[in-house]
Amino acid sequence: GNTERNRIAELGLGHLFDDDFRLVGKQPYARFMPLLARASFVVTDSGGLQQECGILGKPAAIHREAVESQQGIGDNLLLTGLDMQVLRDFLRRWRDYARPSLLEAFHPTQVIVAELERAGHLRG
Repeated sequence: GNTERNRIAELGLGHLFDDDFRLVGKQPYARFMPLLARASFVVTDSGGLQQECGILGKPAAIHREAVESQQGIGDNLLLTGLDMQVLRDFLRRWRDYARPSLLEAFHPTQVIVAELERAGHLRG
């Protein structure tokens, strides 16, 4: 959001963004998923993308000390532990973390129901 944009400006990092490295505001889930699917790899400070990146087989570095779930960690997902050297190594070798997408193995309805359940909309 605006906080991130302000921080980027404060740190003088605006020059890093161009056609290849774009700054995109927060997107609704349905708009974000196609963006995620087209990305080569992901670097995030949120554990929230873990499940989606896991299903898509998308290489992802989660730049934080810990995550709530270990799902996918050590496969296509790398927890950096906030270690910049670990992040640098990931950026050099992200292709090594690519895995086949599991989407074909799922029926879309099951994926939707699982997501609704995960988001807490199906509590009976």
